[in-house]
Amino acid sequence: MRSSFENLNDWIKEVRNSCSQDVQLFLIGNKSDISPAQREVTFEEALEFKQKNNLLYFTETSAKSGDNIEKLFLDASKFIYLKYKDQLAKMAEDDAAS
Repeated sequence: MRSSFENLNDWIKEVRNSCSQDVQLFLIGNKSDISPAQREVTFEEALEFKQKNNLLYFTETSAKSGDNIEKLFLDASKFIYLKYKDQLAKMAEDDAAS
């Protein structure tokens, strides 16, 4: 919905004010299954918003068809793993030592 897209700046500001500095922000567009004529926000608009706001990731999904849902979760997991892999390795070492 266009109104959701227009509220993104406020939501991002709220997240950045409420969370730690290292929070990872993703932009996910839903309803990728609808025709281009029915779209309220273009792919290009969303991509430009992602770049302008230094968001980590952008993709489009469809809750209706399931398109890109699994990919989204796999990609999010990869970003989280890469960010915390050193801490995870240390935790594994600590557990092995105890």
